[in-house]
Amino acid sequence: FQHLVGRVFKKFERKVHVIKPFAVNYQNYCVYVAYDVHDRLPDAVMWVAVDPNGNIFVVDELFEPGTFEEIVGWMLAKESARYRVISRVMDPKGFIPNKGEKNERSLAQVYEEDMQISFMPASKQRTTGIKMIEQAINFQEVGGQLITKPKLFVFDTCVNTIREFEQLIWQEHRGRGSDDKDPKAKTMDKDDHFVPENLYRILIQDPR
Repeated sequence: FQHLVGRVFKKFERKVHVIKPFAVNYQNYCVYVAYDVHDRLPDAVMWVAVDPNGNIFVVDELFEPGTFEEIVGWMLAKESARYRVISRVMDPKGFIPNKGEKNERSLAQVYEEDMQISFMPASKQRTTGIKMIEQAINFQEVGGQLITKPKLFVFDTCVNTIREFEQLIWQEHRGRGSDDKDPKAKTMDKDDHFVPENLYRILIQDPR
């Protein structure tokens, strides 16, 4: 069990949560999009589909360096004729006016005005969002049989999401007296673009 020490999402298991992709058709699935903005790393985009029974599937992701036009082109190429997108949210940082941009527009404004793709500000309720992810991946197994199935699954093509699920850890206290302190309530601010950032920002919308 040493590999679980410090992990945020200890209940995540590939054999339970990771599945082969299937067709996400317009009739049976609503799709939610979350966009995490970065300064020095590629922006991270996640697509999550929800079926009529409330099951949640991480179906697609984008983590490639590119211009605004390239990113939107890649997004629309993924979505066109494949996903019925009903919500797009962006990291609140994307709504801050950029003083280096013409007319000091925010990233969200650039996308909406120049490329006709709009976003709403995403939630910043990270602690609540992490608990919602924990609830969604929770399952019960007895004798090798799933008694209670999770509500959230990940396509095996979403390699960054899977990696972050398995590697995200809590911050630990360092230095004198660290053993006497309560555990920190913060995760390591590294490799958390899809999980928890994008995923919690979708789940907190109560996707249906």
